[in-house]
Amino acid sequence: RIIEGLDISNIQGRSAVGTVVSFVEGLPHKQGYRNYRTRSVEGIDDYGMMAELVERRVAKGEMPDLLLVDGGKGHLSVVKKALEKNGAAELTEVVSIAKPDDRRQEKSDKIYLPGRKNSLILGPDHPVLLLMMRIRDEAHRRAIQYHRKLRKKYFIESELDLVPGIGGKRKQALLKH
Repeated sequence: RIIEGLDISNIQGRSAVGTVVSFVEGLPHKQGYRNYRTRSVEGIDDYGMMAELVERRVAKGEMPDLLLVDGGKGHLSVVKKALEKNGAAELTEVVSIAKPDDRRQEKSDKIYLPGRKNSLILGPDHPVLLLMMRIRDEAHRRAIQYHRKLRKKYFIESELDLVPGIGGKRKQALLKH
């Protein structure tokens, strides 16, 4: 009934964010959307960022019926371990979805299930796959949007902001010069 999609966005580990989107009965539930800034992970560590996101999501409380992770087998494993570590493994199911690998000439997205060696391949028009892709794409869209917002704020900052007596207008004039 309730599915939450998880995704991480960063550029070389900077301004790393995680996003949770919520779907109830197959429809977006905007009140359940959450953005998280990564706090404890430094550098490029997608798995560490995902583990932190899951730990913080578990701390928030009531878990969904299904967590859908944007990523492959490794992401699924990290999320599963984070759920177990935080005592939430029995509270929710978890699967991951990965885009097709062009180098391997894959045609369809892959779904990874815990305890299963190979991915589950559904037909490109399968309703379950389409729903999962929709949730994954929404989580991805939101993560990128939030990351861009933070990155924009970072790029607007200047060393001139630290100099006493320089306001916004003078800062702009100096930067233009």
